[in-house]
Amino acid sequence: MIFIYVVCASKTEANKIAEACVEKKLAACANMFPIQSIHRWEGKIEKSSEHVILMKSVQKNFTRVKTLVKKMHSYEVPCVTSWKAEVTDPTYLKWVKKNT
Repeated sequence: MIFIYVVCASKTEANKIAEACVEKKLAACANMFPIQSIHRWEGKIEKSSEHVILMKSVQKNFTRVKTLVKKMHSYEVPCVTSWKAEVTDPTYLKWVKKNT
């Protein structure tokens, strides 16, 4: 199982992307939450309110998730990254695999 982390400009954008990924069985689950970000963009320090999506999926779906996010996302360079879950409850892992 992997976690896929995506940062969005708004709650609406996060909801649309998360729903599309779950609907297409690219992710079994998506959690969304608001964050405050500080980052450098075009030489300036920016501060913004954003929303994160944390999806549970499988490695084979990452490229398709990344492609879908880039199509739907408002940012020129969206954050789409993943990491592997080191240990996962076997029952939960089975559910993730069944729903992706």
